[in-house]
Amino acid sequence: MDDKVVAGGRRGYWFPLVLLGFGLLVLLGWHSVRTSQDLDSLAYTQLPSGLASGGYGGYVAPGNGVGMAFVIDTSPSGLPGFPLHDWGWTVLVTVTLVATVAWYGWRARRAGGASVGAYVAVAVGGAVAVQVGYVAAAVAGTAAEPAGLITSVGLPLVGLGVLAVAWARRLAPKRRALAAAIGVVCVVVGLATMLGVWLPGLFFPVIIAGGLLALARFERSRLVALAAGAMLVAMLVFPLGTLSTLIPAAIMLAAGIVALVRQGDGPAQATSR
Repeated sequence: MDDKVVAGGRRGYWFPLVLLGFGLLVLLGWHSVRTSQDLDSLAYTQLPSGLASGGYGGYVAPGNGVGMAFVIDTSPSGLPGFPLHDWGWTVLVTVTLVATVAWYGWRARRAGGASVGAYVAVAVGGAVAVQVGYVAAAVAGTAAEPAGLITSVGLPLVGLGVLAVAWARRLAPKRRALAAAIGVVCVVVGLATMLGVWLPGLFFPVIIAGGLLALARFERSRLVALAAGAMLVAMLVFPLGTLSTLIPAAIMLAAGIVALVRQGDGPAQATSR
């Protein structure tokens, strides 16, 4: 989006930070309730043979790890696997993304500089990228020859997406957002495919951190960039259990509160914060 499109839309980054923080707490509560119900009825179930053939051994543990789809012992690379998060994370990321785009679109429109089509393209493209990327990460991990997906699907999609984003810079503003959204979808799905082969559980940490870094670039905010890095580290250090959701939620809420307090600063003081 060009400056005319986003005029008046910046300086509202407290909202997505707080929204993501509260969303993580809701997700934690929902998974806690579901875990208690699941453990009352079933402890462990052997993985289907088709799933195990993809190189991921282990057992299904309902509710284990706060919304993990299944426990992965090792990945095809031989590294300890990060379990793929369940669909609740997909809903959380999608809702947060769409609500954030709507928030900035409303702020920009109120300031008289909004292009509705551009914001719709970003919201739809982002939602599609998250949904399809999640499926791609799951499928890649269960493929008969997952390593071949890197060269046949992952890398070509990433390259195509980078070219689309670069090409979008040459287009008129009305078409720029659409081309950029298509490029982002390709990049996300390509990266998801490669992560699904190696460490599928990194999909959501990488997607969330990438989205926050994009927000940091848009807002020119070091605070958001630091929050993105801190959240990524927390999700890598604590991939399972309550802390895997509670610590990122605390980081987002703390950053959101700081951002909201700083909102009263003047433009000169707020630059690069």
